Amino acid sequence: MKLFCTPNSPFSRVARVLVIELGLETAVAITTVTVRDENSELLAFSASGKVPALCLENSHTLSDTRMIAQYLGHIASRNNVTASLDNIEDYAFEGFCLSVLESICVWVREARRAPAHISEQVIKLERARAVRSLEYLDEHLHKLQNTYALASIAIACALDIAGRRLDFTANNKQQKLAKWLFKFNHRASMLATQPLNT
Repeated sequence: MKLFCTPNSPFSRVARVLVIELGLETAVAITTVTVRDENSELLAFSASGKVPALCLENSHTLSDTRMIAQYLGHIASRNNVTASLDNIEDYAFEGFCLSVLESICVWVREARRAPAHISEQVIKLERARAVRSLEYLDEHLHKLQNTYALASIAIACALDIAGRRLDFTANNKQQKLAKWLFKFNHRASMLATQPLNT
């Protein structure tokens, strides 16, 4: 199998972390590609050209982070990598964690625009959303204890890039979350997948 990624994509990083956490390094070849590029190798496997994308041995390609996580858990015989619909509370929390990652990515993209094109309204909205999310996570930290669960990895990747690109992270008001993130960021899988040029 091939996992197509870019070095700095947080969603790619989620998949790369999972490969390491699940011990699938020999089964999954990490392939770095370009995106928004009409000559990208990825386009031969996925018309969307988005990362991460997991090309299976039967030539089917999974292009959704949650689907990829579920499939990696399946081949690693781990049934708790992704939440089950049988537990709607966990399923909803996992969706929330992925939405936090997406919101942080929106904020990062907006902040990287040329100054004349930055929307201060978008920045303000995404920052407020992030503050609310961190407060919620600090209050529900027990839900992030499974180190190879999609929810935990998504939040770790979201807060790591927020700290690197936006100078935004858990603070004195979210001490439990800050301690959790510090410990998680020192896992071998997180150290091995650190973004470039940040």
